[in-house]
Amino acid sequence: MAFIRRFEQDFDARQAWLTENYRSTAHIIEAANRFIAPARQRMKVEHPIEINRDRRQDEPGGEWAARDPVAGGRVQVIDAGANDQTQALAAIAELQRLEALAAEASDWDWRRCAIIARQWRTLDPVQSLCERQGLPAQRANHDASYFWRLRETQQLRNWLQKSSNRLIDAAALEDWMERQPASVWMDCLREAIEDYRLEIGTAETSVEGFTEWLAEWGRAFRRRPNGLLLLTAHRAKGLQFDHVVILDDDWRRTGRNEDPDAWRRLYYVAMTRAKKTLALARLRHSYPTSVWQVRDERPPFGTRVPPIPELRGLGSVLNRSATAFGPTPPELALRRRVLELKQIFLDFPGQRAPGNPIHGAIRELGAGDELRARQANGAWELTTIEGQPIGRLAQAYRPEGKLQSARVHAVISRQREDSAPEFQSRLKCDEWEVVIPELVFT
Repeated sequence: MAFIRRFEQDFDARQAWLTENYRSTAHIIEAANRFIAPARQRMKVEHPIEINRDRRQDEPGGEWAARDPVAGGRVQVIDAGANDQTQALAAIAELQRLEALAAEASDWDWRRCAIIARQWRTLDPVQSLCERQGLPAQRANHDASYFWRLRETQQLRNWLQKSSNRLIDAAALEDWMERQPASVWMDCLREAIEDYRLEIGTAETSVEGFTEWLAEWGRAFRRRPNGLLLLTAHRAKGLQFDHVVILDDDWRRTGRNEDPDAWRRLYYVAMTRAKKTLALARLRHSYPTSVWQVRDERPPFGTRVPPIPELRGLGSVLNRSATAFGPTPPELALRRRVLELKQIFLDFPGQRAPGNPIHGAIRELGAGDELRARQANGAWELTTIEGQPIGRLAQAYRPEGKLQSARVHAVISRQREDSAPEFQSRLKCDEWEVVIPELVFT
């Protein structure tokens, strides 16, 4: 510190605080500042964040001040009911309300929306509800590192390699795409080809050049949402979204060596991911570990949900009246898990000869097809609904509850050189396909 003071004296240096927010509305910034204020061990304690100079004459609620007759651009504290399932209903209902308001301008995009929680498990009912309603949604912890190995990507690569014409344009790629059966992964490739056309227009490029472009697109695909993004506050750092709902969760939980305000800073991070609208879900008194639960505060049923203590009386915040929740769909009690590659015995099909029925059965499967799971030889085995084995999970894998159902998430290719050298002697194929399953637990 003495060196810094000497430096400032010698060179007449002045400290400049980077306090301008170029993203969020003034209402969101004010609410976030009020929430983080009790946390003293943070940077810029005496220099709160403010809206950037060029936007200071804008409406404090931004463009949604006029578009939303309910909130008027204010941060909302919304009733989330008594548990994670009703909270999922409240969160999705709020985003659908905004979507309806945006219908006239046709500028709604689910990829610019996020629901943020403290823990991944709190997002399970939201994911189930999105699937039930057919809403595009994606968990930020899903591993898409195998894009290049997807069956559909391999089919496109094989077609390109066999083509006698070493030049390719977007029209030829679109023509190939039209001849392929529909699937969720073919839709991803269709998106890639659309991006390719936007980038090169009608020009021709070499097959090798397009292949390199597709590989780079696939790496970026892993990092971008293809629908409503479901993620934790830790995963949200550095991201931004037009519309954000933050779920009530066990936010106050801190680690043994964390300072008492760590949870508050994490919630602040979640709040400041929002650009245009922000809704803060609040559970009723069923959860004593709710972030908002204070010993002297008990939200009575049938009345307005109490304000968040730090935001009480703030003009930039609207407390929404309690919602009458209907029956909760039973699917919201389910947990869906797309398994990671490390949870799958990837060499299992490769240890069977090319003529083994396992390979034909896998070829007949596609994304979304139903599977069965059973225990065999101390591990979990995947089969078709007819009982034909098609895969096995890692020996160390343990289910997260009672397994209710399973289905194909993706099919990827694997080659002999992908296996560890000490295991290659057990392989009977040079190349084979592996099923990546999605398991559903109660």
